[in-house]
Amino acid sequence: MTDVVEGPVDGLAARRVPQALLVALAATAVLGTGVDRVAADGEQRALLACVEAGEAVQAHEAARAAGTVQYASPQLTGASTPAAVRASLEALVAGVAGEAAPQVDAARADCAGVGALAWHGRERRARDAYAALLAAERDRWRAVATDVSVLFEPDASVAALRSRALASLVAALAGEQERRVRDLLGA
Repeated sequence: MTDVVEGPVDGLAARRVPQALLVALAATAVLGTGVDRVAADGEQRALLACVEAGEAVQAHEAARAAGTVQYASPQLTGASTPAAVRASLEALVAGVAGEAAPQVDAARADCAGVGALAWHGRERRARDAYAALLAAERDRWRAVATDVSVLFEPDASVAALRSRALASLVAALAGEQERRVRDLLGA
């Protein structure tokens, strides 16, 4: 035999389950938002560290190349420099550039490896834009290693990628992190 409840259902008891469910869902949403914010903060700190490291590598390699060019000047570009001497000096500069490319590529790989949750689009876009900039810088060093004259030519594509990376990083970061990125990328 089945028990049948006759009469009005107690309204308070009927509302307890949905209210408890709503409280549990609200608590989960609050906790989830807090956990997500902590994850985003970690991603942003990792992005800033990646940019700091990448810019330090790039600055170090550029200083090495500039020092080598200064040592080799004015014979490197002098019209009266014998071809063998010019070739030897170009080989010095090319060697520095050849050593720079893997250093910049290692920084690029580190930045490309910065984790970002699937729904953290700003952080992912910033990471990808900065990794693309470092890839272009690496490619430029490779080009200099095969043709030293590339070092003395401006590269509009690298400048455009730098601007894109800066815009993406500024969108992903705030406060002191944003100011630091602007300083690092020359804005």
